[in-house]
Amino acid sequence: MTQRRALQLIRTAAQETDRVEWSSHAKKRMRQRKVSMTQVLRVLKTGGILEGPYEDIKTGHWKCRLEQFTAGDNVNVVVAIERNEDSTPIIIVTAME
Repeated sequence: MTQRRALQLIRTAAQETDRVEWSSHAKKRMRQRKVSMTQVLRVLKTGGILEGPYEDIKTGHWKCRLEQFTAGDNVNVVVAIERNEDSTPIIIVTAME
């Protein structure tokens, strides 16, 4: 998967928030790191890819790390995109400042 295609899928999912899934790990880390869902969605909508996309050997998902300066913080978000790109939601793996 190219960066361009990954960004396209991520941006589309961020506009249709029912296509964004939040892993329990991401929710826990967001609470600990005081990163809001609004910040994460802003990263998905406007952030740039810093790493990836690369295939996760364990899950077969495509993963990438995005970054955006939002609400006074530099926020990084790791997302996973399943191979069935057309109907699959974007899974938030983790978020950090």
